[in-house]
Amino acid sequence: MFDPTAYDNLKVILEGAVYDLDLHKVIQVINRRDLVDLASMSRHYQINFCLPFDKKIVVQLDLRMELEQLAGELLRSNQTPGCIILITFFVKEKSIDSNTKIIETLRNMWVDAADVRHSVTVVSNSHLHDHHYQIDFQRKITESNSFDIENLVEHVVLTLQKLPIND
Repeated sequence: MFDPTAYDNLKVILEGAVYDLDLHKVIQVINRRDLVDLASMSRHYQINFCLPFDKKIVVQLDLRMELEQLAGELLRSNQTPGCIILITFFVKEKSIDSNTKIIETLRNMWVDAADVRHSVTVVSNSHLHDHHYQIDFQRKITESNSFDIENLVEHVVLTLQKLPIND
């Protein structure tokens, strides 16, 4: 009989929490991907959403389980299997410079729980630039954290609602 991995269980919880908010029209899911990378033997689940009818800021939740974690779980080694979760806010802005108000809001919302990273992609022949603001917890989450996932998703939505944007 199939025994789901920690990745499978966490993915179902994450997906359910996001789609519950989509069902209640709090957010709008605009894309999802469930990937198996055969070159690195890793699993990735990505789900993108925004506020309803407002794609100025798009959020991507990215759940990953790398080979080391997957092999450890399947071979029943002593380590506790877990996944990495990354949260990325995608914003299109006229300025190439980072939006200090967004960074300040992210740091205030996530305090010391995670690192905040910013990168920008300059799009030629466009007056808008793609800014990526990433929240990285720098640790794995395990099935013992499964009850926190719904709260995490709700906090991401709250963050999305509070982010200031420049038009």
